[in-house]
Amino acid sequence: MRIVIDTNVLVSALYDPNSPPGRIVDAAFIGRVRLCAPETVREGLHRVLHEVLGVSRRAARGMVRALPVEWLEEGIFRDSLADARRVLRDPDDAPVLACGFALDCDIVSGDKDLHAAGQRRVKVWAPSDLAGKH
Repeated sequence: MRIVIDTNVLVSALYDPNSPPGRIVDAAFIGRVRLCAPETVREGLHRVLHEVLGVSRRAARGMVRALPVEWLEEGIFRDSLADARRVLRDPDDAPVLACGFALDCDIVSGDKDLHAAGQRRVKVWAPSDLAGKH
């Protein structure tokens, strides 16, 4: 199963490996799920680790590189961005939803806007709901 993952889930997984987000990342390490995310998630993760949590840039790069995530360039989901922006309040969330649309796969996110978007093309899971399935 391939799943699009967002920044907040990855930050939570790194902060607490025993949390539902941590169990999702663990499932990816052992091959039970395949995680993917747009490059904007990787950029956001670097920013949060360094600027918010005070991790050195070098350590942040190493942490992100070690994650079992396939990082997707915008060209893969560019054609789905307009559809994603139409249903979201925050345009910053559009790359995650557009990836789900383009790849026709579920999303795991704690972002309330993604859950409340009202779209029916892809399932948006809460980390606690998905962690129990893998």
